[in-house]
Amino acid sequence: MTPEDNFEYWYKQGIGFSDLKKYGEALTCFEKAIELSSNNNDLSDAWTEKGFVKEALKDFDSAIFCQTKAIEFNPKNADAWYMKGVSFGKQKKYFDAEVCYKKALEINPNDNQSLDNLGNVRFNLEDYNGAITYYNQSISVDPKQCMPWENKAKALKKLGLSDEAEDCYHMAKKLGA
Repeated sequence: MTPEDNFEYWYKQGIGFSDLKKYGEALTCFEKAIELSSNNNDLSDAWTEKGFVKEALKDFDSAIFCQTKAIEFNPKNADAWYMKGVSFGKQKKYFDAEVCYKKALEINPNDNQSLDNLGNVRFNLEDYNGAITYYNQSISVDPKQCMPWENKAKALKKLGLSDEAEDCYHMAKKLGA
């Protein structure tokens, strides 16, 4: 068997091209990896990465399709659930995004990105108290991330809590925002 007949070869090539933002080449590699594998976990990972590339290309419907395929092969793929939520969020389908982020959190309860994005979903739905709840959860998982502090400040400001918002902005700035 040559390297070109191997799932791992094409999958790693796809990751490399994706990291370099060479998305056309990455898609070709992930499609070849999918063609070569019969292992559900490998297939799930390749579909997840293909979906990531489709999302980076702003082809959100295709990204959602890819993440759905990834989930079919491995329903416990938290990355696929998260990325599916991202694509729904970019389409302003906030309730669908929320379902996906919550599913990702069932699999990985300490996933800061899903917590942050759940906060963003609640913020976009003008549920500022709900947003703050998720930002607080994210902060409790990792208090050194600046984004949940900054986002919490925006939600507090919307609620008219300027002093608390200023404290959060200060913390976000201290952490690198």
